[in-house]
Amino acid sequence: MIPEPQKTYLLELLTALGPAADEFVLVGGQALKFVLAEARATRDFDFLLDAVALRERPAKVAEKLVALGYTVVPESRNFQFQKPISGSIEVMRVEFMAPYELKRGNDFRVSIEKGLHARECLGGTIALRESDLHEVRGTLPDGTPARANLRVTCAHALVLLKLLALDDRYRRSTSRRRTAQSDRPRDAVAA
Repeated sequence: MIPEPQKTYLLELLTALGPAADEFVLVGGQALKFVLAEARATRDFDFLLDAVALRERPAKVAEKLVALGYTVVPESRNFQFQKPISGSIEVMRVEFMAPYELKRGNDFRVSIEKGLHARECLGGTIALRESDLHEVRGTLPDGTPARANLRVTCAHALVLLKLLALDDRYRRSTSRRRTAQSDRPRDAVAA
């Protein structure tokens, strides 16, 4: 399952979010740990957000992240946050995604609330619907026992997300190569 010390800080985050945590679905490498006995080692948490529900009932997620000591990963444009893990060289890192259909015009981001965006996720709507609740037990950073329910995407939806992401990377890579080739001077192409 989820290793320490990350599990402690996941419980801290879910506890601080309260009912808003119901709108977060764990996807990515950490979600694999609920499906496979030996999933790949990853330390970051990828959450697919139900952006519509969070907009209808503002949860002040960005404020709660700041109160917990998270800072925006500079290059992320408010969709990745991290905080140092006390007494460790590790960091707790969370990334937010939302269904592709909700993205802004020519931008890859989805607006959630002031100070918080999510990265577009093709297939996100399916992954939101295809998730199960799992109980996470452990302690908070101060040692207080804690437990929280965590929505985790189902295996078939996780596979779909991975396949769509691979397809997207392939298409972007192919598009970049074509653009680079068309930008070369004609005599360089002929040579």
